[in-house]
Amino acid sequence: GRLCTIKNFFLLSQGDIYAHFMEIAEGELQKQVDLNLNKGKQKKGFNKKVTAFRMETLMHVSIQMSGASNDKYRDNVGCDFSPLSLVKELENIHMLLGERIQGNLSSIRTKAAVNMDVDTESNQEGIDCLILKFNVSWPISLIISNKILDKYNLLFRQIFFLKHSERKLRNHWKAHQVLKEFYSGSILRRTFALGQKMHQFIHKFIFYVHAEVLEPRWIELMENVEKARTADELMKFHMNFVDTCLNLCLLTKKNLIQLLVNFLTLSVRFSEGMERWCPTEKIKDEMNCHTMWAKSSKKMRSEYRYSQRRKRVASIGATLHEEAWRDEFQTFVKNFEDSLEKITGDFMYELFCDKDFGSEH
Repeated sequence: GRLCTIKNFFLLSQGDIYAHFMEIAEGELQKQVDLNLNKGKQKKGFNKKVTAFRMETLMHVSIQMSGASNDKYRDNVGCDFSPLSLVKELENIHMLLGERIQGNLSSIRTKAAVNMDVDTESNQEGIDCLILKFNVSWPISLIISNKILDKYNLLFRQIFFLKHSERKLRNHWKAHQVLKEFYSGSILRRTFALGQKMHQFIHKFIFYVHAEVLEPRWIELMENVEKARTADELMKFHMNFVDTCLNLCLLTKKNLIQLLVNFLTLSVRFSEGMERWCPTEKIKDEMNCHTMWAKSSKKMRSEYRYSQRRKRVASIGATLHEEAWRDEFQTFVKNFEDSLEKITGDFMYELFCDKDFGSEH
């Protein structure tokens, strides 16, 4: 039962939990994290920063709204923040262990936090360093140890960032649907194509992680758990499962995971840049705003609304056309196109050169 709970939360198998969580916690996840506040230190102005307690509250609200509300061990799940980003933490692990993830990651995290110049009041956002906690008591802690949970958190952080990036790009696609009415020709075709390329890459990578890595290995783990006769065998099967998933999800590949995180960061920045350039919510509000003739006939009101809408479409469309052809916007799109081409090219080159993936994939 506890293993299924870990799968639902750490491996994002229960998708509706995080669909609700990302919806209600989006604003909080974009705030800066203050690790001192999470430790109980109080300072002025901390209400502008996100706390682990706030994240945990939103997480449990999401659980109650999802299919996991009947999970027996749902109250054992909590939220916290890592002092390091995913890439920085992996860099330290690779450095300390010769680029092989093994041993006690909790002690490695402590050493990394001491050895690296970690600012506990840094500009890290909640989305960059959110991790999960899972409370277990002895003797279950022999199977689900802190070492195992640290490794699960690496998988969680990667998948959560993938889902976050995909959601941002999906919002970008929705924004393009709103803009269809306001432009003709291909003035925004480049941004639409760029967003679709990013979305397709992320969508296929998420499919690979869940369908080709996690699910087959999970089935194999459950079969091995039924065959196990001792605690040592259970620990061995469980550790092999997590280590295999870490390797196949590229988390043991320093260059590949760096490029993947760069790609996801690029996707999020592109989506946010397009939101700033074209605030679709404001446009929709402007389109829905109209003056009613209280005493006019239904036909006259309909004709009036239609004519007013056409005027607004022409006005907003002209503004969008003007903005789209400005040098600043063209440079914005060109920079993202060049960055996307470089990152994807480097990623595929590293992937094909990797001895574990080159021949198989």
